[in-house]
Amino acid sequence: MKRSLVMAMLAAAVLAVSSCTPYAPHARVVRANYNVSRGEYQAAIVDYLRALESGEYELWLSYNLANVYHYLGESGAAMDRWNGAQNADVADLIFGAAFNSGVYLYEQGRYDEAFQRFRYALTIDPTNVDAKRNLELTLEKIDAESEIADEGGTTSSATTEQNAQEPGAGTRMLDYVRRKEEQRWRASSETDTEPGVQDW
Repeated sequence: MKRSLVMAMLAAAVLAVSSCTPYAPHARVVRANYNVSRGEYQAAIVDYLRALESGEYELWLSYNLANVYHYLGESGAAMDRWNGAQNADVADLIFGAAFNSGVYLYEQGRYDEAFQRFRYALTIDPTNVDAKRNLELTLEKIDAESEIADEGGTTSSATTEQNAQEPGAGTRMLDYVRRKEEQRWRASSETDTEPGVQDW
């Protein structure tokens, strides 16, 4: 008896929140996020688009829509939405849009463009390990294409041909990133320890 009462109250609360109340857009976003977690992308798109009608959180909703479009293989639409989300004034949103579009560009073999996106993402959050790892992988691909071009092979992008004029440019960039990271670690460890105090 108690369980059925709790379920009835929960159903009433969901209906109240999802009807024409000020909380309706928020309920749609929650439902859309839940649908994404379950792989029900079409239902999520419908909920995100309905939530967009409220005019609130447009850039966040565009970012979420871009992710769903990417899951569905509609990457052109995803890139448009990610590019729009980069106009936000929230660092997390800008980082996510740059990072995700970098992943897509990497998957497409557009390594020079992916490099620019990952590098931009790292300007937003220089401590993000995934962005650093992806930047490194991208630079390795650019260097590999550069070596192929040096050996007389063909590459797919004109920018990669420019990189071929500077062999090892990607490795130099990685060395620079590593040195900066070491400096940051040293600086933080020096400020964390007080003179005269030793750990035993």
